[in-house]
Amino acid sequence: LDDAATIVRRIISLGNPRLDIGAMIVRNVVWRVDQRAGDGGATTAVLMRAIFEAGLRQVTAGANAMQLN
Repeated sequence: LDDAATIVRRIISLGNPRLDIGAMIVRNVVWRVDQRAGDGGATTAVLMRAIFEAGLRQVTAGANAMQLN
């Protein structure tokens, strides 16, 4: 396994349905980046996590989730 898209595509289940939904979203985005750019899957996954955590902090602080979109 030499690229992030291949590794992510092999993730089938994390054992928790709520975690599986997030894994499917990450898998789809990383796969699309691989298809369009050919590289950058790992960077995409790291950026997605950072954006998610920043959004979660904002929502926890009282921001409207729909306006963050």
